[in-house]
Amino acid sequence: MNLERILELFESLESFLRKYGDNSILHSYKIVNRTIDFLKSEENRNDKEEYVIYSYKALFIGRGTLSEFYIWDNDLETRKSLNEPFECIHKEIWRIIKDYI
Repeated sequence: MNLERILELFESLESFLRKYGDNSILHSYKIVNRTIDFLKSEENRNDKEEYVIYSYKALFIGRGTLSEFYIWDNDLETRKSLNEPFECIHKEIWRIIKDYI
């Protein structure tokens, strides 16, 4: 698992959620921040990989998680452009960890 890239993606996700999120994603935002901190820690690689998998599952499975997150704008093109970075981050994280789940 490319933990360096995962860290970059989680940092991008944190920035995105800080900019566009609201109280409905506060729990997910906290998970993202804890994951960043864990990836920057001195923990061993296996523990980091397990934590990333746990975090991903917590972020994207179930009601009220990031699987339901989107930014609304009445203009379709604006809405697409605002949500595109989030979709790209999500897809790349999945591409990296899917073989570990």
